[in-house]
Amino acid sequence: MLEYPMSICMNPRRPGSYFIGDRSSIRYVDTVRNTVSVIAGSAHPSRNFKDGPLVSASFYGVMGLLCTRDGRHLFVTDHHNGRIRSIDIESQKVTTLDGGQIEYPRKMAFDVCLRAALDDGVREFVLESRLCVTADHGIIRRYAIDTTGSGDGVSVSYWNDLPFNLSDGSGWLDVWGIAITSRGHLIVSCQQTHSIYLFSPTGLTAAHAQRIGGCGGHVRHSEGFADGAAGESRFDWPADLVLVEPDRCVYVCDRRNRRIRCVTIAQSLLD
Repeated sequence: MLEYPMSICMNPRRPGSYFIGDRSSIRYVDTVRNTVSVIAGSAHPSRNFKDGPLVSASFYGVMGLLCTRDGRHLFVTDHHNGRIRSIDIESQKVTTLDGGQIEYPRKMAFDVCLRAALDDGVREFVLESRLCVTADHGIIRRYAIDTTGSGDGVSVSYWNDLPFNLSDGSGWLDVWGIAITSRGHLIVSCQQTHSIYLFSPTGLTAAHAQRIGGCGGHVRHSEGFADGAAGESRFDWPADLVLVEPDRCVYVCDRRNRRIRCVTIAQSLLD
């Protein structure tokens, strides 16, 4: 039985299997074999932090999970430890990305995915060029990483903080969920304003925020439940979200309404 599931991602190497962040543990669910096992950490929260072999590694609040498309690396937002951790699936080793601490990291997304072949033309790898992580105070941190298998496997070449402050008087955009389209549009959920926002690839600033769900504004005036167009629809603490191909539909976990909502993005906003 799960204790307090907070994150989930698919295992691309095995259809029908998933990684689940459950309090301070990572569980592996195989729906084909109908099994659930703990592969790292403990379901009982504790202030532990330890890299090394997967079986002895420890976490403190697994808020987000994200697996590379080749299935070789699993990234973890270690929420209370303020770190981004990386699990090498093949070597069963846990390391910490060298990007400094980040205050209460939450969810993750890749913003550019490139597929290339090695010189022998046989083996392929996936390069996830930037790992975007949401955190408290409306921050999105962007890590440039290399998962090609060369060198030490995962490295951080730079990171940058992007705080958002909305121009409509709503204040800081308390970013929670994050998704990025194939064209580079950034989509985020904001629990403070109970809304979903879209940013163009060339306008990653608050002034360029397009609200595509919810009505914005302050907490007391914007929560609720209603379908409809942006400005008419209502959410109540939207949390994680996932982009559904082909880039025009976003599924949102509407936490307090206890529903999964679908937000359709107008084509004009994506052109």
